[in-house]
Amino acid sequence: MLKLKEEELTKFKNDAQKYIFEKKTEMRGAKTEIVELYEIVKRQKQTIDNVEDGKYDGGIKSFSISKDDKQPQPKREEFPFLYKSLEKSKKIVS
Repeated sequence: MLKLKEEELTKFKNDAQKYIFEKKTEMRGAKTEIVELYEIVKRQKQTIDNVEDGKYDGGIKSFSISKDDKQPQPKREEFPFLYKSLEKSKKIVS
């Protein structure tokens, strides 16, 4: 009886360790992904700003996008996980 309980406990411990490892791996991947997505958003914003400033057509400002149509940069207080991930990846944004 005691041996059976020890085997159950060992199996439970191994299953728990496997689960924790999988979740930690998943979280690392999610943190990397969120930082990479933020970098894409930053580059898209820069491209839009460059188009508006005429950097792609010889300095002629061909059009302007209204402020209502442009999305603001994510705010630190609204996206704490994003900024925590950026700080950890050393891509801190002011």
